[in-house]
Amino acid sequence: MHKSWGKAGHVSLKLDVSKAYNRVKWSFLKRVLIKLGFHRKIVSLIMTCVTTVSFSFILNGEQFRSLRPEQRLRQGDPLSPYLFLLCAEAFSNMISRAETEGHIEGVVDSRTPKISHLLFADDTLIFCQATPDALHCVKDILSEFEATTGVFSENVEASSRTVLADILNFEVATKHEKYLGLPTVVSRSKREVFDGIKSHI
Repeated sequence: MHKSWGKAGHVSLKLDVSKAYNRVKWSFLKRVLIKLGFHRKIVSLIMTCVTTVSFSFILNGEQFRSLRPEQRLRQGDPLSPYLFLLCAEAFSNMISRAETEGHIEGVVDSRTPKISHLLFADDTLIFCQATPDALHCVKDILSEFEATTGVFSENVEASSRTVLADILNFEVATKHEKYLGLPTVVSRSKREVFDGIKSHI
């Protein structure tokens, strides 16, 4: 994907979903389950499994009183990844609805469909136009998720980058990192970017 996406300028936002995993509110999870059409008895069973668990600790051979976790999905619980996927589906629908209503606009190449977001195991990428209105819309959508860094296209002026980053309380990325061994931003010279990968095959 090129750094530059047309005259208007776009921005890609990288979200650290692993941080949001521990911040999913039980009330939000319940609303998602009901909205997705789960029977209320199933919802009740799931919420019982989520909310009634307790932990006990043994220190120097002595057992302490049980502790009950607060509003979040538990790491290590085999049910938690599936529940988080449902929450991610709701998040995806929120972005798609904003795009359908014209509040945000994804990026598009001459030979590909328009893309507004990509969801991975631990990260999410959101693409939209680099305007205050679009980023305010994204900020509203991100109320349940914690964002980390932002990457702007070359068509966004340096002065505008700071203003737009402040809207989301983001840090402007100065060094493009890799994801699953691949660069997150690709210049026009694809040969130069991917030669290192080709040499390892």
